[in-house]
Amino acid sequence: MEAGFSTSHTKDPRKSYDLARRRNTVAVVTDGSTVLGLGGIGPEAGIPVMEGKCAPFKAFGGVDTIPLCIRSQDVDQMATPQLCWRALSAA
Repeated sequence: MEAGFSTSHTKDPRKSYDLARRRNTVAVVTDGSTVLGLGGIGPEAGIPVMEGKCAPFKAFGGVDTIPLCIRSQDVDQMATPQLCWRALSAA
């Protein structure tokens, strides 16, 4: 079944908005350097704050969110998979 969805995305990339979560999903990103007046508490300690920031998006706007707490303050590195995996995995 997934193969059918994937091949339809190849033929018409706009379908990915209808057939996947991508239609209505945004990331709420922090490096943990300044978290709601708590200062530089780090990305792991910032996770509950980012989850709290995600809740109103869903409640008031119906927008799905993913909290990303990244261990880097280098803007050029923030979107690299090596830094995002910690926010998205159980490891």
